Amino acid sequence: MPDIFVSYAHEDELRVRPIVHCLELQGWRVFWDRTIPIGKTWHSFIEQALLESHCILVAWSSHSVRSEWVIEEAEYAKQKGILVPLLLDAIEPPFGFKRIQTANISSWNNDATHQQFQQCLVAIAAIIQAAFAVSDILQDKPNFAAGRPPESKVMFHPFFDKSLTLTNFVLIRGDEFVMGSPESDAEHSSDETQHEVRLNNFYMSRYTVTVASFSRFIEESGYRTDADKDGGSGIWDDIEDEFVRKSGINWCYGVSGQLKWTPAGRQKVAEFKLVT
Repeated sequence: MPDIFVSYAHEDELRVRPIVHCLELQGWRVFWDRTIPIGKTWHSFIEQALLESHCILVAWSSHSVRSEWVIEEAEYAKQKGILVPLLLDAIEPPFGFKRIQTANISSWNNDATHQQFQQCLVAIAAIIQAAFAVSDILQDKPNFAAGRPPESKVMFHPFFDKSLTLTNFVLIRGDEFVMGSPESDAEHSSDETQHEVRLNNFYMSRYTVTVASFSRFIEESGYRTDADKDGGSGIWDDIEDEFVRKSGINWCYGVSGQLKWTPAGRQKVAEFKLVT
């Protein structure tokens, strides 16, 4: 099932290809190759991909504004509330789409840091994130990664706003797996029980986060970690052979109680949290 359906005119294929590449770098599954598989008809093949996609990206150009196929796909996306339009050329969208905010990337020159293209990525991420959240709620699947019940699920995490370069993050797809070793395993513990674990989709930074960079984030956003709010963290006690709670441990202070931050600020942050 594709995350994004890209609607474009055939004449714009070479210009759309770099856009698709940037989308795939985010970890999104993109439908844009119109090569029809053996045994499929053009209409059924396109329609199935269109209906299954979470988001529809429409590339308006001097060619596509005259394409009945692109306009029909855009109309479907608009009715479903999953339309993200962009301009490949400095033109006006066709009638019925002029009032919709559209990203103008006519001057982007395949630069993923282009402001309008970044806004386009943010819009896509919001739609896809909401689609996964709604899907989980309908299936009554709790958001274990966020620790929230379905009725209080966060649709779109505040980390992903227009000031953030989304291309620095990679979408990690959630899945279900079995945790714990079987009883037949030589190292199986008597208090160990195999159980299924489910992780939701989350985003992970491409780069290591240092204490110094995380400190700047704290100062600019006012964000407080769970350890800050709770006054401590759980740490592994080798003597007790279990996790124990210790006060004063957070992103800034280590297990020893010593300040981890130095002027160099090169240490990695010890506390990590899944962004769902």
